[in-house]
Amino acid sequence: MPTEEHFAAIDQYRQLTRLAPGDAEYVYLLARSWAELSRSSLKEIAKLDSNSARLHQALSQELWNQGKYDQALTSFQKAADVDPKLPEIHLAMSLIYLQQKKYDEALAEIERELSLVPDSQAALATRAKIAAAKPASAP
Repeated sequence: MPTEEHFAAIDQYRQLTRLAPGDAEYVYLLARSWAELSRSSLKEIAKLDSNSARLHQALSQELWNQGKYDQALTSFQKAADVDPKLPEIHLAMSLIYLQQKKYDEALAEIERELSLVPDSQAALATRAKIAAAKPASAP
C-alpha cells in the first residue's frame, strides 16, 4: 500500500528538482520514487481485485512499452472483457494496430472507443491518423 514515505520522498525530490533543475540525479530519484509508488499501488489493486480491469490495463501498458504488441493486445482485451465501458482500452489497442499498420483493426477499435467516449480528442485524432495512413498504404 502506498505509504507516507512514498509521498514524502516524492515531495523531497520535487523540491530538489526545482532547486537544481539541471541535476539529472534528482530527476532520476524523483522518477524512481514515482515508479515505487506506482508499483506499490498496483500491488494494492492486485490484493483488492486480481482481475481488475485497471490491473490488466497497467500490465498491458507495460507490455506495450516493451514492444510486446501481441501480448499487450491480449491483455488489453482482458481489461475490456472485465469492464467493457472502460475508456482508453480501445484507444490503446487502436494505436498498437496503427503501429502494426493493421488499419482495419485500428479503425474498428477506435470506433469502439468513440462509442464509449464520443468527444475524446485523443480518439478523434487517432481516427484521423488512421484515415490518413490507410490510403497511403493502398497499392
